[in-house]
Amino acid sequence: TKAVNEARFPGVVRTYVRLKEGIFTGGNLFLVRSQMIERSLDLAVKLVERRKNPIAMARLFGLGLVFKYLFRSLSIAAVEKRFYQMTGIKGRALISDYAEIGVDVDKPSDLLLAQEHLGEISF
Repeated sequence: TKAVNEARFPGVVRTYVRLKEGIFTGGNLFLVRSQMIERSLDLAVKLVERRKNPIAMARLFGLGLVFKYLFRSLSIAAVEKRFYQMTGIKGRALISDYAEIGVDVDKPSDLLLAQEHLGEISF
């Protein structure tokens, strides 16, 4: 959730989406059966390309999801259901209390943050 992420990493800029269940950022952790990858690879690439733009991501799933998102009535279950309709793959979103899952290192400011937090860890 946004609250978990901001409590762990104050000041980190993330892309958040407001769903019925709360405000979330995407995680960077996926568990996928290898035989399922080919059937959804095109959609996965498009989602990654649009990861900074929630409306562009929702458009990939159809106007129904866009309208639900805009009117703040989009649920996690609705996204999971639409993903299944489009790909035949049963996916599930997991809400985690580990903010680290949602942190990227794809900008210089992210690298500084990662270095600061890694410095806090003793191996």
